[in-house]
Amino acid sequence: MKQISQDQWNELYNQVYGFFFRRVSDRYSCEELTTLTLHDFLSYEGEVVSESGLMWKIARNKLSNYYRSKKKHPIVDLDCESDISSEYSVEYKNRVKLLLECIHKNTTNEEYTLIESLVMYDFNSTQISKESGTKPATLRKKLSRTLSKVKESCKKIWI
Repeated sequence: MKQISQDQWNELYNQVYGFFFRRVSDRYSCEELTTLTLHDFLSYEGEVVSESGLMWKIARNKLSNYYRSKKKHPIVDLDCESDISSEYSVEYKNRVKLLLECIHKNTTNEEYTLIESLVMYDFNSTQISKESGTKPATLRKKLSRTLSKVKESCKKIWI
């Protein structure tokens, strides 16, 4: 297993946890997926072209497997309803709702669609450029400008 410092671990953990936090609504699953991803990443012994690329590929695969397992085994136990709608989940959902409203209010339709496609649905700029006829570099530049605008106008919710 690859050895890293505590600071490196914390940095990787925060990045990967953030990835799962935006996609999974409960803290336990986020922590578990993050730990499993980092374990697999640090245990990987094959040839690596890009360490960052490998880590994110493992994370996306873990997320796909998580969603697939949820489809096969949906939570239907009504006695656990209080666990599902925990204070944390409600707070998370409300914050996401406020953030999406702020983003929609402070962006044009084109900018909102770009954020939605690239950030929320994990499409890459190449996929979108084929659909829109715009160069990937242009899309990335527009996304960067749009995200800066959103961060500034939605700062209170974002942080």
